[in-house]
Amino acid sequence: MRRRRRSTRGCSSTIRTSRAPTSAGLLRRRATLRSWPAPGLRERALTGAEGGQDVPGDQQVGGRPASEVVPCREGRQRWGSTAEDSSAVDTARTPRRRWRVLPLERFAVHSAYSDPGAFAHRLRELPDDVDAVCAAARGAIAHYRAELPDLPEERRHEVDLRWLARTLALDAQRHPEPLTVARPLEQRVAGCCRDHALFVVGALREKGVPARSRVGFVDYFSPVYHHDHVVVEHHDGERWVRTDPELDGDAWPFDPRDLPTGAGAPFVTAAEVWSGYRAGQVDASLFGVFPGSPFAGPEFVRGYVVFEVAHRFGDELLLWDDWGAAGDTVRPGEAHALVDEVAELLLRSDGGDAGAEEELAARYRQDERLHPGRWVVQHSPYGGDDVRVDLQAR
Repeated sequence: MRRRRRSTRGCSSTIRTSRAPTSAGLLRRRATLRSWPAPGLRERALTGAEGGQDVPGDQQVGGRPASEVVPCREGRQRWGSTAEDSSAVDTARTPRRRWRVLPLERFAVHSAYSDPGAFAHRLRELPDDVDAVCAAARGAIAHYRAELPDLPEERRHEVDLRWLARTLALDAQRHPEPLTVARPLEQRVAGCCRDHALFVVGALREKGVPARSRVGFVDYFSPVYHHDHVVVEHHDGERWVRTDPELDGDAWPFDPRDLPTGAGAPFVTAAEVWSGYRAGQVDASLFGVFPGSPFAGPEFVRGYVVFEVAHRFGDELLLWDDWGAAGDTVRPGEAHALVDEVAELLLRSDGGDAGAEEELAARYRQDERLHPGRWVVQHSPYGGDDVRVDLQAR
């Protein structure tokens, strides 16, 4: 039987604290962050600086030849417009040019989802500080269940604004003030953790900082349950730093701007949970949207591994999208074996294995069960009919 809507994905029933940052908290967090990467990361990634490997334009990570990728706004570079193009630099005006692809710096290039379009200047106006960017995300976007539980029907489409440019456009229609000014709660764009993460990823990429979203589960909204969640990683020049844009204040037993990783971490990736489940070390029934939700358990975690790899390679899809192995079109046994392999590559990649990272990127590009291609099925968290969405029709 076809599984229907993924209603309430990406949202805990727990209210997420969004207090104004204190001066002491800001200073403490900023002290824990290393300096931002040197200017020009994006330019070095796209022009062939030291340290990369020459790759012909028609063999780059991302499927179609880079010369065929749909161009973005004038003068900009970005990853491909669909999953089949992910990781490919846009070279529409310079076909067959040889680019030097740097595995790190490609994360400083916009995906079709994080591209702010005509509103890039609003992101560039933000301070060069991760904490300030996270505060701006919370000030522009409100969680549709935790903060806007009575959202009127005429505004419910906001949760499906998958492109950051559209979110910024809606915000600009309502608020001429810069993004450093928090909007009244009821006037913020409705979204979820995925949207807060995409905002921060887009802002950091616009500033040339490598950034990506990570899909997994957290234990800090409930002491007995692991809620599905999306956080951000940015590279500070030395390592990937994990941050939760939705958290603020000093009430947490960890730094929200530098989340710990490894055993006992407050956020664990979907790949970590799946691998633990397959090894008999994790009870997958404790991982899902909320306790008692039908959207939980092994099948749910397995699908989130597919979301995790998609987000890693520039397809920052809505958490209620369906395609391939993220939905029901792949037989369970086949899906289990596929996700076992993908999860292992994700774990090795996170451990610093560059070969695993490239193998994972190639696998994602080539395996139609993993990437969404042109179409996904969108299940509204508010119910209603499923919608088949053309990802190229922006």
